Amino acid sequence: YKKNANIILIDGALSSLDSRVSANIISEIKNGELFKDKLVILVTYDLDQAEQMAWVIHMSDTGSI
Repeated sequence: YKKNANIILIDGALSSLDSRVSANIISEIKNGELFKDKLVILVTYDLDQAEQMAWVIHMSDTGSI
């Protein structure tokens, strides 16, 4: 944990939240001051969440990107 980290990894944290709360968090990631000038890596199985981000990297079941 580093308070002023330049890279933030969010791994599966939104999966247990309802869609409204998840949408609010994604909005904060994209537009909020807390994540401004940070690289945020969001790991998710939810394609709707992934499509809202600037870049989407898809990994297949075989591990290819």
